[in-house]
Amino acid sequence: MLFRKPKAQNVSEWLEAATRKIASPARERIRLEIEAHYAESVATHLAGGLSENDAQMAALAELGDVRHAARRFKLQYLTTWQAQHLEACDKNSKNLFYLGVLYLMFLMSLDELRSSSSFVARLVLLFLFQVALPTTAFYLARRKTGYPDGWLPVLIRCCNAHALGYLSFVAFGFLPYVDLPNAALSMAKFWNWENAALRLIFFIQLAYALRLAKKLHDSQNYPERPASS
Repeated sequence: MLFRKPKAQNVSEWLEAATRKIASPARERIRLEIEAHYAESVATHLAGGLSENDAQMAALAELGDVRHAARRFKLQYLTTWQAQHLEACDKNSKNLFYLGVLYLMFLMSLDELRSSSSFVARLVLLFLFQVALPTTAFYLARRKTGYPDGWLPVLIRCCNAHALGYLSFVAFGFLPYVDLPNAALSMAKFWNWENAALRLIFFIQLAYALRLAKKLHDSQNYPERPASS
């Protein structure tokens, strides 16, 4: 009870609590929709004979639990952190230096891949995340209008191809040349556990990008597009 937050006493407090972690454009959209719904509800209750205060309290109760609403909005709209993350992705996507670094890393990893039993699969993956996606992201970010709307551009944008490229290089192209002759864990087991952990992180990050892309596309809640420099 000591740590339980008090209930919202008016629609302004309700909106503040429900949209605290939502990005600004979506927060404004939610505010307009909720205030319109709240005003309509108050008018309905006044017409039904309730006093002004009772009508406002009844309309506020109809909005539902603020904590449930906050969770629903976070699933439906971009959070402040997600909007900042996308802004950083846009900035990195336009950076020619990072694009060149990824190309260089791809070329350097080819020697390591030749000795791999799964050469083709790893080559395709590295090419996708170190060449194809970064190049496409660079082209789209450099457009005068920035990234266009739609599933594919949004997915490319959310994948943050640079971060995934670095991670895929470590997880699929780099072999840990570590000599552990006296270690309790054999080199083979060490490599298997490390590779499995890195691949798990890689696919978790990719799954997050897919989920974020779906949220953006479903809600059409696109952040402001960066202008070409």
